Amino acid sequence: MPAQLLGTPVTSSPTSRIPGSPPTETAPDSARTPIEFFWDDGAAVYDCVAGDTHLLDPFTVAVLHAARQCGNSPEAVCEQLLRTDRTVAGQRSRIESALDQLTAARLL
Repeated sequence: MPAQLLGTPVTSSPTSRIPGSPPTETAPDSARTPIEFFWDDGAAVYDCVAGDTHLLDPFTVAVLHAARQCGNSPEAVCEQLLRTDRTVAGQRSRIESALDQLTAARLL
C-alpha cells in the first residue's frame, strides 16, 4: 500500500531490473521536492523522501534557498545573499555553519 502524504498517495515506480533481482524503486520527482512552511521566525522543511522534518531559522532558510540557486560553495552563497541582503557581509563563518548543517540534514 502506498504511503500517504497530506492525503495524496506517494508511490514509486521501478526504474531498472536485472533478471532475478528485486526492482529498484525511486520516488517520483514531485515526492523529491521538499515541502516548506514559513512563518515570521523560521520555517519547517519536510523531506518527502526521508520523511524528516527540519525546523530552520530565517537565516538558514535564506542560505538554503541561495544554495539551491547557485550551488553550495560558501563564496557563491555569500555572493547570492549579498544581492538581496547587505547585512550578511562579514558573516562567512555563519554561512559555512548553515551550509554544514543543511548538508548534514541532507537538504542540500
